[in-house]
Amino acid sequence: MIGPLLAAGLALLSVGVGYAQTAPGLVGFQGRLTDASNNPMNGNQDLTFRIFDAAGGGNLLWSETQFGVPVANGVLAVQLGAAVPISSNVFQGAAAYLEVQVGATVLAPRERLVSVPYAINSRMLEGREFAAFVS
Repeated sequence: MIGPLLAAGLALLSVGVGYAQTAPGLVGFQGRLTDASNNPMNGNQDLTFRIFDAAGGGNLLWSETQFGVPVANGVLAVQLGAAVPISSNVFQGAAAYLEVQVGATVLAPRERLVSVPYAINSRMLEGREFAAFVS
């Protein structure tokens, strides 16, 4: 058996009420696990998530393992950062790639993490570049 396959979707989770709120350090992750014959997997799975700065090799920026993640008809949903917080410096580089491991099997290729449209605007604060503010 080659091992499980994963089709995945990522969504940045943030809730803001007024200016005092900050976005939580969580990233929503949904995926579909199948076996080597493309049959959906079921049952609880131990999943390890890692973020690297390169599609192959590179530097490990963050990692966590979530134990007993329920998988039903191949579908799973977790919040990355729930076990080990994701620090803001993880996304300071030009690129970040997510690697998923199911049990002892590391899935490939790594998936590049990209912005959601309005998150790109976070570089601007009320239309001003971040350099306009003193930290």
